[in-house]
Amino acid sequence: MSKYPLFSIEGEHVGNKVRFADKHFAIEGNLSSAGLFGRHAFPPGSAKTITLVEGQDDALAAFQINGGKYPVVSVHSASTALNDVKKDFEYLNSFDTIVVNFDNDEAGRKAAKSVASAGFPLGKVKVLTTRKHKDANDYLLNKDTEAYIR
Repeated sequence: MSKYPLFSIEGEHVGNKVRFADKHFAIEGNLSSAGLFGRHAFPPGSAKTITLVEGQDDALAAFQINGGKYPVVSVHSASTALNDVKKDFEYLNSFDTIVVNFDNDEAGRKAAKSVASAGFPLGKVKVLTTRKHKDANDYLLNKDTEAYIR
């Protein structure tokens, strides 16, 4: 079992997303005010680029793969991605570039397209579609981090 703490936009801990070994999830607390996973670790505009992924494990994996050089945050799921981004629009917009790297499946591609057209300035959002594995966590688990970086 893994617990992922979630914070409001104001930085208050509002609950946890709990992942069980069989990959089902539970929620602890009231997550209606939760911002993007990981946003509390990276102040607005703290780097030129931020990566936005689909899932807490992917956020941790992408951060590890990039050697901790760039902020990585996550939407709560593909189905909530657009609303998650709208809630944290100003935060994401404080970075020069937003790299959207959602799962390479139908839901992830659709969510990435909707986030890319969420009203950010032209050219700010770059969509990274992985080819070899489904997501950042799969690249890490398969020890194929160099391919993810390329």
